[in-house]
Amino acid sequence: MQINISKDYLPAFLAYLGIGTLHSIRNGIVTPDVGIWSLGAPRNWEFLLNIPDIPKDIIEVFQTGDELSLLKEIRPEKFDEIVAELITRLESELVKMQEQNWRLTWSYGNE
Repeated sequence: MQINISKDYLPAFLAYLGIGTLHSIRNGIVTPDVGIWSLGAPRNWEFLLNIPDIPKDIIEVFQTGDELSLLKEIRPEKFDEIVAELITRLESELVKMQEQNWRLTWSYGNE
């Protein structure tokens, strides 16, 4: 299966992806480990460094996803506050975007 998204829609898509993932982590729907394997995985953000239209804050929030599990262990009293700040950073980027929609196409197998 493959998802294709135009670079015009990529910044908004990434912001929504991050917001949704972080809300799920913050609300206990999924564990903070999800941040390691989704947002924080280098394969999911390294290529973004070469795309000029991706806001720096989005990339930094994705990179922080790798630290959420450790943060929950060593600073549990600050966890909600820090995750809320990450969400706010993504929401602030989304508000600034000219294109707040995203569209993608799916392909599966030989399609």
